[in-house]
Order: sequence, then C-alpha cells, then structure tokens
Amino acid sequence: MQRAELPEDPSQARLDLDEVPTKQLMAAAWAGLIRDGKTEAADKVEKTGKKTYGDDIFQTAMAAASGGSGMIGEGDGTA
Repeated sequence: MQRAELPEDPSQARLDLDEVPTKQLMAAAWAGLIRDGKTEAADKVEKTGKKTYGDDIFQTAMAAASGGSGMIGEGDGTA
C-alpha cells in the first residue's frame, strides 16, 4: 500500500473523505488521541467503533491505524 505525499504547507492538504472508509477514519482518530495522551476520548472512540463495526473489524482497523499488521477490510468481507 502506497502512502500519498502530503504538501509542505498543511493548508494545501486535501483529503477526499468519500474515498476513506469511516472505520479507517475512526481508527485513525483513535490512534491520534492515544498518541496525544487523550485516553478517555480514545476509549469513547474505541467503544463506538466496536459497537458500530463489531469487535474484530474495528480491532483490525485500530491495529492498522497504529502501525500493526492488520489491514483495513481484513476479516469483514471487503478485502
């Protein structure tokens, strides 16, 4: 999987959210909150993600977002 290069000026960065699965966005938000030390908020995102997508699917998304070996879509019939 190839990552897109971000422009040097963050104001130039654009992300087409229609192309990013919501579970991936939620998992990325969870990982960012953990990284920023916002564990209470991260716990709420994790709980919501698992309730919405199921434990296995969101656990895989969290692993991928935090640099684990899981791939988004793995185990949910979309990969």
